[in-house]
Amino acid sequence: MFFDHALGCVQEGSGFARKIVFRNITLINGYNPIIIDQYYCLPGKTCQNQKSAVKLSGISFMGFRGTSLSDDAINLSCSKSVGCTKILLDHINITSAVRGKIVHSSCINAHGRYIDSIHKVDCLSP
Repeated sequence: MFFDHALGCVQEGSGFARKIVFRNITLINGYNPIIIDQYYCLPGKTCQNQKSAVKLSGISFMGFRGTSLSDDAINLSCSKSVGCTKILLDHINITSAVRGKIVHSSCINAHGRYIDSIHKVDCLSP
């Protein structure tokens, strides 16, 4: 598991990570500001989708504000085999660093809710 402006797991992992909170983050031209990537592959390595993965649960992103350089300000890419549960996006206000451009969100097998967010995240409930 690694943290570098992201929550990611190398595909060969197993176990769990839970009750992790990212709070009161100000972004200035951030790249992939909110990301969970369970399809991460180490550089120089050929990876295939694994049947096992680290189970992520109770991951909260709270009070994010600022600008994003990437089109997807929110990317929740959870393993198809175990998924992510109890994801919370609370008070998320991320706009594009490029004037007039709109940022988006995307997700795979992520479950939870969003509260007071300017972004609709299709896989999460309001």
